[in-house]
Amino acid sequence: MSQYCSRSNIELFAVYLSIFCVSFVSTSIIPLANDMVMSFGITDDRNKTGTWAGLILTSLMLGRVISSPIWGYIMDSWGRRPVTLLALACTAFFSICFGMTTNIISCLFIRFLLGATSPLMVTGKTLVSELCKGEKVSSAMALLLQFWNVGYILASFTGGILANPVKKGWFESDFFETFPFFLPFFISGLICIFSFVLSYYYLRETLVKVQENTFIDRPQRSIFKIITDRKVFPIIVVYVIMYFNAAASIEAITLLLWARKDTGGFEMSVQEIGYMIGCSNLFILLFQRQFYMYFVHRYGNYIVCIYGLTFLAIVNAIIPFVSVIENTYVTFCLLFILCITFNMLEFMISSSILVMQNNSVPPHELGRLNGTTSSLASFARSFAPALTGLYFHQQ
Repeated sequence: MSQYCSRSNIELFAVYLSIFCVSFVSTSIIPLANDMVMSFGITDDRNKTGTWAGLILTSLMLGRVISSPIWGYIMDSWGRRPVTLLALACTAFFSICFGMTTNIISCLFIRFLLGATSPLMVTGKTLVSELCKGEKVSSAMALLLQFWNVGYILASFTGGILANPVKKGWFESDFFETFPFFLPFFISGLICIFSFVLSYYYLRETLVKVQENTFIDRPQRSIFKIITDRKVFPIIVVYVIMYFNAAASIEAITLLLWARKDTGGFEMSVQEIGYMIGCSNLFILLFQRQFYMYFVHRYGNYIVCIYGLTFLAIVNAIIPFVSVIENTYVTFCLLFILCITFNMLEFMISSSILVMQNNSVPPHELGRLNGTTSSLASFARSFAPALTGLYFHQQ
């Protein structure tokens, strides 16, 4: 890691661990959201949980939509380090609180607060751009997204496996019978606490360095002028579309695995869904960064992004036709392969977009740009799960 970055290994690892935390907390809910909806007594029909499950995922994104631009301004004023520490503390607290929800109202409210107080992706992207130099930013940004994927994979496994331990017969406990989903989110909180301690002792402020290397009479642009800049605007459009597509595809695949067999689904359990989602990501985890670095060194971030989007559109067009195949095993294997391809392409495109985005503005505008783009992307992602769930509910 030291060959890519100008800071110490521990300092950069603290940034990556914060990204792991927000990924783990955000995605732990995916394999168990439908089961949680049924535990609230809203419905007993597996095919009618999609809308509420989508709303649970959406509430976190709505919190990010509102708060991300504000956090971006705070980062450019107060610094990256205090925002990171505050976000980790809030993420740990609300993650544990979320595991103790017993009704849909408190579930949606705490999930919203979790999204509003966890701008770790905003701080992470900014810190990596300031801790690394030149062409090495591409490798560092890919590693950042790889830590996100590691959190996503582990959350997919642990979310489904650790949920409802009493029902699984692991042990008898009145507490876990009352709060069946507490365990995975308590573990999420503990990881955030560890990341907070590591960041507190080792993470230094990078805004000071930026200010020292920037002229005092630097032009101050409004956020509107920043995002409408001809170099920035096309990147933001692609970034938002990518996030919408990713969230919609994940929700659609999850609902397809959960739905009854007589409606074209696989009728899997929460644990099986966790295995499916986790394994499809785990398969490419060891190779995605190497693939990305090979293509970006050979063709550049722009070409990787253009061709990646083309192939991603083809994959998205194929996925709906999987359910037409009558053989269950062939359908499952094909879906697994398409998930792997989708995740690989999404990783390469996202890495390229983030590098181009952070190279499109001067350092003193990075916080506001990353905050605003995160807000726009979260806005797109906030509607994707709910719209997908509503579509499945109507079928």
